[in-house]
Amino acid sequence: MPRFKRVKLFLSSILVAIQLFPSLSKENPFRKGCLVNKKPGWTRVRICNSDDDELTIKRGDCRTEEDKKHVFNYTEVRIGIGPWDSIQYEAWILQILLSEILDVPTTTESEDPDLNLNFYNPEDTYQNAHHNGKGHYSPLAKA
Repeated sequence: MPRFKRVKLFLSSILVAIQLFPSLSKENPFRKGCLVNKKPGWTRVRICNSDDDELTIKRGDCRTEEDKKHVFNYTEVRIGIGPWDSIQYEAWILQILLSEILDVPTTTESEDPDLNLNFYNPEDTYQNAHHNGKGHYSPLAKA
C-alpha cells in the first residue's frame, strides 16, 4: 500500500473515532444535558451545580436557581463514586435524573478531590475514579 494511502486511511480512522467516541474531541456534547441532546422535543437544559463556572452559566449550558421549578428544596446532592466504571455510570444516571428532570443540583465526588467526574464537565475528560490511598473520607475535604 502506498504511503499516501496509509496516511489517508490513518486520518480517516481518526475522524471516524472522533465521531464514534466524542470524548476524543475533548468537548463534552452533553454539557447542557443528556435529554436536551437525545430526547426530541426536550428543550430544558440542566440545572447548574457548584462545579459550574461563570462561563458555563453565561453560555447557557445550565439554568440557575432562579429558573428552577422547585420540586425538592435541596441545595445540592453529591453522589459518591467508587473505583468501578459501573458505579460511575450509575452515578451519571442519577445525576441526569436529578439535574435534568427533578431540578436538583447534583455533583459527583470521588476519593480524589482533583478528579472531575461530573457528567456535565465541559471538557469531556472521562476518567475512572480510582483509590488514591488517602482513605474514604478525603472527598469530604472538598465538600
